[in-house]
Amino acid sequence: MAQPPLPAQTVVIDDEGVQGTIGSGALDAGEVWITFDQDQRVRVPAELLHRRQDGRYELPLRFRQLKGRAETSGPNAQTTNATVIPVIREEVRVDKRKVETGRVRITKQVSEREETIDVPLLQERVQVERVPVERIVEEPVAARYEGDTLVIPVMEEVLVIEKKLLLKEEVRVTQVKEMTQHRENVPLRSEEVSVEREETRRDER
Repeated sequence: MAQPPLPAQTVVIDDEGVQGTIGSGALDAGEVWITFDQDQRVRVPAELLHRRQDGRYELPLRFRQLKGRAETSGPNAQTTNATVIPVIREEVRVDKRKVETGRVRITKQVSEREETIDVPLLQERVQVERVPVERIVEEPVAARYEGDTLVIPVMEEVLVIEKKLLLKEEVRVTQVKEMTQHRENVPLRSEEVSVEREETRRDER
């Protein structure tokens, strides 16, 4: 397969990272002339050049190894006919690019089914208990906790009628003894006994 012509001033990078350029009309029987170090030129087979994604080319050899195929430009330029046989090592270079091979249309269908699940659920409920107190307090009572129970006092102002004993007066009673003369006619009875004694004659016995 014929090698397509390479554009002039194409950058070529050798194995050492040295850059060279391909001159105009450099393609000659499948080989190209590459200029490096400003005045050095080498001729290499075009098939050894590998194109990079940035448009430049890579050469898996070193320009300085191809001295036998190099010439120096300028007034003192000389061409050497020495033949240099490079030892070429093949390396695998893998380039990736995205190629659209087809398109897929995905249709989504929604189906429903019933499934019975048994899951324990935690519920919280509030138990309200009203406890009558009916006690008079001097000041408001704050809410408090008794264990897990929140006790909320419910206050109400009421009218309190208070009944008390009033000591109105004291009555003082004093016992006084008094001697008085009392005159009264009282009939009194009395008995008197009279004894008479009689003598008896003896012959009358």
